[in-house]
Amino acid sequence: MPKKTLLNLGKYVRPVRKKGRLVGYYFSLPGWVYKIAPDDPRGPCPVRGQALGLDPDIARTKGSELRERFDTWRLYDGEPQTQANTAPRRGSFDWLAAEYKADKRFKGLGAKTRKNHGNNLALVSRYLLKNGQRFGDQLISVITPKAVDALFDALIKKGDGERRTSINNAMRTCRRAWNVAHRCEPSVVPKANPFAKMGLKDVYDETTPATYEQLLAFMATADANDRASLSAAALNAWEWQQREVDIFGRFLVTHYRPPARPDMVRIVHYKNKERKEVWQPLFDPATGTPLFPELQARLDKLTAGRDVGHALLRDWPDATAGRPLPWPAPKGGLDFMIKEVRRICKLADLPEEITFASFRHGGYTEGGDAELTDSEFRATSGKDATTLPLYVHRTVKQIATAQRKRRAVREQN
Repeated sequence: MPKKTLLNLGKYVRPVRKKGRLVGYYFSLPGWVYKIAPDDPRGPCPVRGQALGLDPDIARTKGSELRERFDTWRLYDGEPQTQANTAPRRGSFDWLAAEYKADKRFKGLGAKTRKNHGNNLALVSRYLLKNGQRFGDQLISVITPKAVDALFDALIKKGDGERRTSINNAMRTCRRAWNVAHRCEPSVVPKANPFAKMGLKDVYDETTPATYEQLLAFMATADANDRASLSAAALNAWEWQQREVDIFGRFLVTHYRPPARPDMVRIVHYKNKERKEVWQPLFDPATGTPLFPELQARLDKLTAGRDVGHALLRDWPDATAGRPLPWPAPKGGLDFMIKEVRRICKLADLPEEITFASFRHGGYTEGGDAELTDSEFRATSGKDATTLPLYVHRTVKQIATAQRKRRAVREQN
């Protein structure tokens, strides 16, 4: 029997079959929509269930448009809304947001970024002013920097604290949306952007670097709990300074001791859509001594008998697939891995502030203790020091020298 293919059609869109045969796709709303009280301020829902045709792509697009109109009605807090006025008023903030989301500069963003920008705009649009009106209904011609500052002060408050990071991001999204809308409609959107030059201050949580003893405690606990892949991953972060998304999502079997370079490992660092590549030697070219004996032994065991796929897999066979799966979820999320790391840290009695990123930062700290030069740091980590001349290139000798220094400090301690 052929395997069924699950289509991501979006919420409220469902396939309709008769006698096992697909007869089309249908936009179907929850039953409570048709039971709205007569005095509900939103009025009757202007969106109704309807057929979307046989093409899944067309159904997905139409469903997205209907869902957006439905959400606009569902979240509406002002005057009753009808079919005639579901489209935002031209020149309003809602209209500006719609212009931005229809532009290629928005559509060219990644799916996660588009979702975040949409949520940010919705957060600002549905804020209720003192006169009871939504901010999204305000004409952009009357939105001043003073009004935006007052909006920021109101949104940032959350109980006795504040939600600075999320509101900062919302203001930045509004600033970008305003600039894009001005380029599209300069006669309607003023050039002066009230969301610009707000003096936003970010709050960064500094990562606590782990000590080598804490790394060993984590690895021992992970091994005792049948999580050898997490031990290898933590040691990878320490030795090669790879980020967790690269270790679990991009570090492949073919990167480790490939036939063309059996004594090396390919380490790739991705950040902000940029890729930096480092070929790490596994043996000291002068003596032949292994530079990463502990990590090499673990990776040799974990990748044995495999020619393709992720280097680090979950440590148990999946009940459905019958084989170990990669740590990332199908869409790339690492939530499950983070929970497992948190569980192992608790079992190892490590401080609460120790996270997986702590092992990477701990490796950098060890390099500082070993008094690595800027060139050696640049060679091993792939990072570019702005103070270094562009002609300084990383070499195998620099990498090996840096590792000898680090191991010497480790053995002394």
